[in-house]
Amino acid sequence: GGGYCYNYYYLANTKKKVRLANNVVMDTLVRATPHAMVLVSFGASFVMTRSSRNYIYDARIADGRSWMVAGVLHIGVGALCVAFTAALSLWLERDIRSALLQLIKRKRD
Repeated sequence: GGGYCYNYYYLANTKKKVRLANNVVMDTLVRATPHAMVLVSFGASFVMTRSSRNYIYDARIADGRSWMVAGVLHIGVGALCVAFTAALSLWLERDIRSALLQLIKRKRD
Protein backbone atom coordinates (compact mmCIF):
# COMPACT_ATOMS: atom_id res chain seq x y z
CA GLY A 1 0.00 0.00 0.00
CA GLY A 2 2.66 2.55 1.06
CA GLY A 3 4.97 1.77 -1.87
CA TYR A 4 2.12 2.26 -4.35
CA CYS A 5 1.24 5.64 -2.86
CA TYR A 6 4.87 6.74 -3.01
CA ASN A 7 5.21 5.59 -6.64
CA TYR A 8 2.03 7.44 -7.58
CA TYR A 9 3.22 10.58 -5.75
CA TYR A 10 6.65 10.37 -7.50
CA LEU A 11 5.05 9.81 -10.91
CA ALA A 12 2.60 12.69 -10.44
CA ASN A 13 5.37 15.09 -9.36
CA THR A 14 7.63 13.98 -12.20
CA LYS A 15 4.86 14.64 -14.74
CA LYS A 16 4.25 18.04 -13.13
CA LYS A 17 7.96 18.90 -13.42
CA VAL A 18 8.03 17.79 -17.06
CA ARG A 19 4.95 19.93 -17.80
CA LEU A 20 6.55 22.86 -16.01
CA ALA A 21 9.80 22.39 -17.96
CA ASN A 22 7.84 22.19 -21.22
CA ASN A 23 5.96 25.38 -20.29
CA VAL A 24 9.26 27.14 -19.57
CA VAL A 25 10.67 26.01 -22.93
CA MET A 26 7.52 27.06 -24.77
CA ASP A 27 7.42 30.39 -22.94
CA THR A 28 11.06 31.01 -23.87
CA LEU A 29 10.41 30.10 -27.51
CA VAL A 30 7.33 32.32 -27.68
CA ARG A 31 9.21 35.24 -26.13
CA ALA A 32 12.19 34.73 -28.48
CA THR A 33 10.02 34.63 -31.60
CA PRO A 34 9.12 38.03 -33.07
CA HIS A 35 5.50 39.14 -33.20
CA ALA A 36 3.72 37.86 -36.32
CA MET A 37 3.25 41.40 -37.66
CA VAL A 38 6.99 42.05 -37.32
CA LEU A 39 7.70 38.89 -39.32
CA VAL A 40 5.18 40.02 -41.96
CA SER A 41 6.90 43.42 -42.01
CA PHE A 42 10.28 41.79 -42.66
CA GLY A 43 8.75 39.75 -45.49
CA ALA A 44 7.02 42.78 -46.98
CA SER A 45 10.26 44.77 -46.73
CA PHE A 46 12.09 42.05 -48.64
CA VAL A 47 9.44 42.03 -51.39
CA MET A 48 9.34 45.83 -51.59
CA THR A 49 13.12 46.28 -51.78
CA ARG A 50 13.43 43.47 -54.34
CA SER A 51 10.67 45.08 -56.40
CA SER A 52 12.34 48.46 -55.99
CA ARG A 53 15.56 47.04 -57.36
CA ASN A 54 13.78 45.47 -60.34
CA TYR A 55 11.22 48.15 -61.18
CA ILE A 56 12.94 51.37 -60.08
CA TYR A 57 16.71 50.87 -60.08
CA ASP A 58 17.21 48.38 -62.94
CA ALA A 59 14.37 49.83 -65.04
CA ARG A 60 15.67 53.41 -64.80
CA ILE A 61 19.19 52.36 -65.70
CA ALA A 62 17.87 50.27 -68.63
CA ASP A 63 15.95 53.35 -69.87
CA GLY A 64 19.21 55.32 -69.85
CA ARG A 65 18.27 57.50 -66.90
CA SER A 66 20.67 58.57 -64.19
CA TRP A 67 21.94 55.71 -62.06
CA MET A 68 22.35 58.17 -59.19
CA VAL A 69 18.64 59.12 -59.17
CA ALA A 70 17.71 55.44 -59.49
CA GLY A 71 20.03 54.60 -56.59
CA VAL A 72 18.62 57.35 -54.38
CA LEU A 73 15.06 56.20 -55.08
CA HIS A 74 15.94 52.57 -54.36
CA ILE A 75 17.78 53.51 -51.14
CA GLY A 76 14.76 55.65 -50.16
CA VAL A 77 12.46 52.64 -50.47
CA GLY A 78 14.88 50.60 -48.34
CA ALA A 79 15.12 53.34 -45.71
CA LEU A 80 11.32 53.56 -45.46
CA CYS A 81 11.13 49.77 -45.04
CA VAL A 82 13.75 49.84 -42.28
CA ALA A 83 12.02 52.73 -40.51
CA PHE A 84 8.60 51.05 -40.68
CA THR A 85 9.93 47.67 -39.50
CA ALA A 86 11.89 49.29 -36.65
CA ALA A 87 8.88 51.35 -35.54
CA LEU A 88 6.61 48.29 -35.67
CA SER A 89 9.16 46.25 -33.71
CA LEU A 90 9.44 48.90 -31.00
CA TRP A 91 5.68 49.17 -30.80
CA LEU A 92 4.90 45.43 -30.69
CA GLU A 93 7.99 43.95 -29.01
CA ARG A 94 7.68 44.84 -25.34
CA ASP A 95 11.01 43.19 -24.42
CA ILE A 96 12.97 45.25 -26.94
CA ARG A 97 11.21 48.45 -25.93
CA SER A 98 11.85 47.92 -22.22
CA ALA A 99 15.51 46.98 -22.84
CA LEU A 100 16.04 50.16 -24.86
CA LEU A 101 14.33 52.29 -22.23
CA GLN A 102 16.51 50.77 -19.50
CA LEU A 103 19.60 51.40 -21.62
CA ILE A 104 18.61 55.04 -22.13
CA LYS A 105 17.85 55.43 -18.41
CA ARG A 106 21.27 53.98 -17.45
CA LYS A 107 23.00 56.27 -19.91
CA ARG A 108 21.32 59.32 -18.37
CA ASP A 109 22.30 58.29 -14.83
